[in-house]
Amino acid sequence: MALRSLLLLLIISGIHAEDVAAETTENPVPGDPDAVVLRSVDSSNLSLTWSNPESSPAEIVSYSIHWNSNSENVIYTEGDAPYTFPISELDPGTEYEVTIKSVGEAGSSPGVSRTASTYPESPANVWIKSENASGLEIEWDEAVEGVDAYNVLVQRADFSLSKTLNATSAFLTLPVLGGSYNVSIFTEFNNLTSEYPATVSARTVPPPPGNISCTPHNATSLMISLQTPEGEFEAEQFRVTYSIQEDDDVDEIEGDLTEPVQVVLASLVPGTEYDIEGFLVIDNLTSEAVATQCSTLLDAATLLSLSDVNETSLNASWENPEGSYDALELWCQGSSPGALGDLVTIPRDGPTHAVCSGLTSGALFEASVNTTQTNQSSVQSNNKWVATAPLLPTAFNVAGSSSDALNLTFNYDHGSDVSQCSFYIVNVSSSVYTIPCSDTELLIPRLGSNWLHDVQLTVMSNYSEGVSSVSEEGIIQGWTLPSNRLNPNITDIESRQFSVAWISPENPQNVAAYHLYVMNVTNDCLLFISLSANESMDEIVPLRNCDGELSEIFDPGNLTYLVGGLTPYEQYSVRISAVNPGGVGTEAATELTFTDEDTPGCVDLQSAEFDAGFDSIGIEWNPPNQPNGIITKYTIVYQMEGGNETLSNETDTNEIVIHELRPFTSYEFTVLAHTRIGEGEICDQSSSTQDTKIGVPHPAVNVQAIAIDAHSIEVSWDMEHDVSTGPITYFTVTAMEHDSSFEEVVQLEGFHKRKAVVRGLNAFRDYTVEVVTFVYNETNGTYSTPGKDAAEAMTLPSPSGPVNFFRVESIQGECYHMLAEWSDPIGYNRTGQVERYQVSWIEDGETKKEYFLPSVNFRGHIDPLDPNDVEYEFKMRVENEDVNELGEPFTSNTESTGRCGPIPPSDEGVGVITPTQSEFKSKSKIVIQVDVSFIDDSRNGALDLQGIIIGDAADNLIDEMLEISHEQLNVTFHPWSVAIKESPVRVFRATPDDWHPTSLLQSGSNYEVTIGDDESCDRNNAEVYCNGPLNSGRTYKRVKRCSDS
Repeated sequence: MALRSLLLLLIISGIHAEDVAAETTENPVPGDPDAVVLRSVDSSNLSLTWSNPESSPAEIVSYSIHWNSNSENVIYTEGDAPYTFPISELDPGTEYEVTIKSVGEAGSSPGVSRTASTYPESPANVWIKSENASGLEIEWDEAVEGVDAYNVLVQRADFSLSKTLNATSAFLTLPVLGGSYNVSIFTEFNNLTSEYPATVSARTVPPPPGNISCTPHNATSLMISLQTPEGEFEAEQFRVTYSIQEDDDVDEIEGDLTEPVQVVLASLVPGTEYDIEGFLVIDNLTSEAVATQCSTLLDAATLLSLSDVNETSLNASWENPEGSYDALELWCQGSSPGALGDLVTIPRDGPTHAVCSGLTSGALFEASVNTTQTNQSSVQSNNKWVATAPLLPTAFNVAGSSSDALNLTFNYDHGSDVSQCSFYIVNVSSSVYTIPCSDTELLIPRLGSNWLHDVQLTVMSNYSEGVSSVSEEGIIQGWTLPSNRLNPNITDIESRQFSVAWISPENPQNVAAYHLYVMNVTNDCLLFISLSANESMDEIVPLRNCDGELSEIFDPGNLTYLVGGLTPYEQYSVRISAVNPGGVGTEAATELTFTDEDTPGCVDLQSAEFDAGFDSIGIEWNPPNQPNGIITKYTIVYQMEGGNETLSNETDTNEIVIHELRPFTSYEFTVLAHTRIGEGEICDQSSSTQDTKIGVPHPAVNVQAIAIDAHSIEVSWDMEHDVSTGPITYFTVTAMEHDSSFEEVVQLEGFHKRKAVVRGLNAFRDYTVEVVTFVYNETNGTYSTPGKDAAEAMTLPSPSGPVNFFRVESIQGECYHMLAEWSDPIGYNRTGQVERYQVSWIEDGETKKEYFLPSVNFRGHIDPLDPNDVEYEFKMRVENEDVNELGEPFTSNTESTGRCGPIPPSDEGVGVITPTQSEFKSKSKIVIQVDVSFIDDSRNGALDLQGIIIGDAADNLIDEMLEISHEQLNVTFHPWSVAIKESPVRVFRATPDDWHPTSLLQSGSNYEVTIGDDESCDRNNAEVYCNGPLNSGRTYKRVKRCSDS
């Protein structure tokens, strides 16, 4: 329904809403309000809010609100829901039930009730009952009306504590001693807490100091030290109270708190024990006390004075103090590090003076006189500083002097005696010098020369307290040396002597002697002469290997001296100095002077340098040790050791090279020097024997090489010059294989050996042979010279290695022979010229052989073999020319013969001719027996032997003969008369064109053929049958040619 604006009116009525509703039951009443909420506002107010019902049976005229015995009616006019109604002037801490009803024309709705409480009130007052260092005890008034509990809140900047209590008092334990805290008390009722608490601020008592200590300061004051406590605390001031024991009069002193606290209690009674307490204070809160007891010191003696201070003792005097004491103590305490002091005790009625003894010299001391009582001593209020006298230096000397100065040295090392030294004070000839004791030397200048001087020394020690002390005086003496104003000069110069003259220095009465140094500048020799000033010569000392002769004349009055035994033409100077008891004065020197020339001494060839060559020797020598003048030239005399001829050369330098000498030969050399005065002397060292060096050897010539077997070559040679150039000569003979890096070297030692055999060579190879001559030199190295020519030679053949390849194959349609193919040995297996090839096999337990010449071109037929699938294995060996031994075998593959076919000849068919020794007729003729029985073998049909062919073992004749007819055979293979014209003769036919073996048959089935028998054959007639002579030293193969019908 539509709502109108509400105007709130307070209507006080004694009639209950239920009554009104009862009176209007005839008409419908409105519905209850919605969203009813009752809220607590403060300790005297509540707030009620609601909304109109969503639907109502009757129009709402107003709302009636009831709590406890009160009733209020709300009349609405215009306005919008929700509605708020404040309920005020309520009791604090009280629970209220509030009911709201909708009011219509016919009556009121049943109503909605809500319950809420007003906030409780806080206590009226809160106060601090007591406080201590660990916390606060608090109390407060009981709150009016409803109270469930009290909430106690304690706060400070870095701390908060909350407690809920049912009582009205509590002790709060707090962390900061002497800390300030804010305390708040709240009331709690029905889960509500009062808004404005009762509050109070308070501080805990500060803690007592951590510790208190007392130190007697002097007779009338004490030093008090307070330590701050550990942990967190707050305090602003300290307080110290003090009183004499068993006395009620207490004094106190306060001050701001610092760390640590130190305070002096002054104006106290000397020698009195005090009770002392310390406190911490903040905001008029004082901590508990910490206490101690302490006594002031006794009073001291006065008017202390010191006298008679020396290196180890001092005298003290004073006036005794007033008051009670048992005795006095004179204390001389060392202040310098390591200083030893003294303690003297004087009884109460004793004297007022005493002596400290046994003190360390040159040290600072604090002297005081103290009063003593049992376990107590007075303060040192009357102390005085004093220093004992320092010691003189442990060493004080004149360490050196000159003609106008003294050099003083000091050493202040007193070991464990601690004697302080600040300055040396030196007085020499009315001049005073002050230097630090850290210096070890002092030069005193501008003194008179050649004089004895007094040197006075004292030591002064200064200390930081303004105290100083001075040692006793020490005196030493020192001589200044004579000056060098002697003006020496050299006179009366000869080749081996001169005179020296000089004048006397200042204060000549103090001169004891003169020292002369005669210096040979040329060879750095020195002669020392000591002369007494008033007597004859004292001594002469040759220095650095110089000799001198003493003169019989020395005139002290004229100060002259004759020096003899000098070396001619050398530069001299003389240094002279005067000597007094203090030492030798500064030297004065003459000008440089040469003695006169003389004939030279001998030249020392023993120390000369020699540079020997093959045919020359270079010599470099030093001038004579005694040249005695200017060397104008040198003469070199030399001859071969054991020879009679003497040769000589001249040179104006000290080196020469002598040429045209024999190598490796000894020569004796002598060198003589010359000056303008004449020729020098000869001594044992003037001669030296030297050898020419080992030279490069002469080359070998006419080198010849001859092979003596398959692996050796004999080499011989001559020498270009039959002269050895060194002690040991040897030769290397090198055989270098052609087209290979292989070589063999033979070394042969001995100059006269001219033949060698080079072994270990490869067979049938060409070699170049070279000879190199070697000579061992002086450094164990060698000189070498290659030969001027080389020789060529081929090693002899040897049994061959295996062929490189060997294979046997059966032939299609053939059953009595097979085709063999092979290749020559290669590389180092080829050890000769192949004469023929031998193929062997086993047949019926018997070894069969077939031979092939080189001309067959590595192919040939093996026959006759057993037909019809007989399996064979063949071995091939090579026969080299001029070698009677077969080479290594090469085994073929296994192969079988074909089926049927004629039976081949039984005498091996083709093979190398190997007749016995008796069959050789000459070097050009061979006789062979030929078996022709196979011709009549019925198994072969009508066979026809067509001829015999002779050729090189290397020729593959079989292949060629198989491919041509009988007519071609006679054309291809020429008879001897034609073949001999071919160079070289390789293959020829040994039978005529119409030859048939039946015409030559002899007894049995053999016939004899002589190869090469017709030595008288006309070789120029091609129609004439010839078959000889053969070439000597060659290997031949013969082939029998036959065919069937």
